[in-house]
Amino acid sequence: MNPVVAEVLLSVGTSFAVMGLGLVFQRLWRRDIEAMTDLSMKLFVPCLAFAAISGMELNAHDMATVAGGGALVQLAMLGIVFVVFRLFRIDRRGLYLPIAFMNSANLPFPILEANYGRVGLGYGVLYYLSTSTLLYTIGIAIVSRSPDPRTLLTTPVTIATIIAVALKATHVAVPRFLFSAIDMLGQAGIPLMLFIFGYSLGEMRLRDLRLAVLGSAMRLGLGFALGIAVARLLGVTGLARDVVIFVSTMPSAVVNVVIARQYKADPDLVASVVFLTSLAAVLILPILLIALRT
Repeated sequence: MNPVVAEVLLSVGTSFAVMGLGLVFQRLWRRDIEAMTDLSMKLFVPCLAFAAISGMELNAHDMATVAGGGALVQLAMLGIVFVVFRLFRIDRRGLYLPIAFMNSANLPFPILEANYGRVGLGYGVLYYLSTSTLLYTIGIAIVSRSPDPRTLLTTPVTIATIIAVALKATHVAVPRFLFSAIDMLGQAGIPLMLFIFGYSLGEMRLRDLRLAVLGSAMRLGLGFALGIAVARLLGVTGLARDVVIFVSTMPSAVVNVVIARQYKADPDLVASVVFLTSLAAVLILPILLIALRT
């Protein structure tokens, strides 16, 4: 077997295996994992983001093209969804979320690190910064009728990423012992994110199948097409291009379900799109990664 193919299948298979364990635990264990999720998003994932950015060499152009490319993909997706919904008279504001905002952390982080190393993970963190920024401003504005930027400003991952970027830009070195401690905590977040993602999928049920299939097809198909188009438009090349295309094709994020429930914006439909896109990703992601790396 081609070494690249073997490496891709191993990395993706390992990630989905950990997700599968989470799903099995949900079926058999059925415990409240809110504390685990809270610890992951407030400690482990911010540490992972900080270590990934601090430990790589990035110039201003790299940062702008990856983060800006991610933002452009999602803004273009929102525009397309608006037009399609108007044409077909679809009045489901919650459906904007799972189509436009992909899983740019739980699933891609471990796969990017396994296939592209710390540099690939760093690019993934920059893409995630654009996703969280748009989700907690425009995304919430769509489902609530009013934006709440305070949510963004209190999100630990966003804060950790901004601090890491600022330190890199000002050439301030993090003490080695402190960086090692942060990096160790961040590494613990990788399997935990996958486990929580799989556990969350086990709680979802399919609803409004026709709209869910439409939303899933738009999320994956348009995400891939827009990732390629934006990379070409901005002149993104090499590893950065691979990351932009790969993350743009990710399934929907579970956090979309949380927000949809909070604002009573079609939560069952949103959950259905998250479930279907995650299921489809089992086949799509290995093929996409092999195509990008060969």
